[in-house]
Amino acid sequence: MPEQPRSERKTQNRVIELFTNPARPDSLGFRYLGEWNKREKNRGIETEIFRDNLTARGYSAAHISAALQKLENAADSTGITLYQANLRTYQLLRYGVPVQIAAGQAHETVHLIDWEHPENNDFALAEEVTLKGGYERRPDIVLYINGLAIAVIELKRSSVELGDGVRQLITNQEEIFNKGFFSTVQLLLGPATRKGFATAPPARRSSSS
Repeated sequence: MPEQPRSERKTQNRVIELFTNPARPDSLGFRYLGEWNKREKNRGIETEIFRDNLTARGYSAAHISAALQKLENAADSTGITLYQANLRTYQLLRYGVPVQIAAGQAHETVHLIDWEHPENNDFALAEEVTLKGGYERRPDIVLYINGLAIAVIELKRSSVELGDGVRQLITNQEEIFNKGFFSTVQLLLGPATRKGFATAPPARRSSSS
């Protein structure tokens, strides 16, 4: 008999368990944020989580506010391509944000991600993340590091063509859909296959963006 298609929901549950279930020896150590399908104002930068992590890492409120303002400015894709906004954001994610708290003081670097000590970062997962602004879309899974949306996973049942999921990931980034959400996103993962995930190019690496 031909193999029966697995439901998308079952696949989604399996992926979430891999990322978040601490009882699994292969768990990836993410904390579960819940279903965000009815949550208002889902954004690529979740400021409350962002502030909590930077505070826990010893940054002052003034440093955090200055870094957040620069990050939000970099991620704003108004009037520019998503490629440009994503590139500006990537630079801050990778190298940190130079901030000056008071005139005459030297610039200091606020590291949005602690690359030296990964355990100091907050790895989290939300599912069914409703995105508004253009036409509404709802990515199946969004992965966050320190409140910043870093990866989007789109799952499809096995009876759906692989290309359909990849195309959806790409069109989600268009102006008429949810372009602004993807300024922080560095990795797009398409439908799961027996060999793993298919990937769509992030806007930062797409010459057509």
